[in-house]
Amino acid sequence: MYRKMTITVSFIFAVIMMLICTSVVYADTSEDDINTSKKIIATEALRGTYLSEGTVAISRLSSDEVHIMGVTDCARTSDKVYLQLYLEQKKNGAYGTIRSWKFTRQNADSLAKGIDVLVPSGYYYRLRGYHAAECNGIRESVTTCTGGVMVQ
Repeated sequence: MYRKMTITVSFIFAVIMMLICTSVVYADTSEDDINTSKKIIATEALRGTYLSEGTVAISRLSSDEVHIMGVTDCARTSDKVYLQLYLEQKKNGAYGTIRSWKFTRQNADSLAKGIDVLVPSGYYYRLRGYHAAECNGIRESVTTCTGGVMVQ
């Protein structure tokens, strides 16, 4: 229990420091992709019985690498917590999924993952997320999506 609380507090502190130390652009899917920011974060709050909120973030690390992160936070311990991440690339004016990851965790109140991904230079990339919490056969879910970040 103490270890779980320490990990949760550490993760929350890291997210707060990330937000304080960087310029953040909150984005929705209707943006025009003129964003020159290095990092984009999108959060969607549900505040349900089991699911609290989902967050995804994408940041450009170099001319051929991005860091993606997703978090599913629950209002209480759930039987199963879900996090699905979809990295999308913009080609010919439309986004399409180029990689995806699916994670689950049993008897938990959160699930967070971060991944560094090599990508071709010269394109916009965004991250979509699916976040869910399931308890006693009831599933609550929310989706998130960042705006595009240019990698060049």
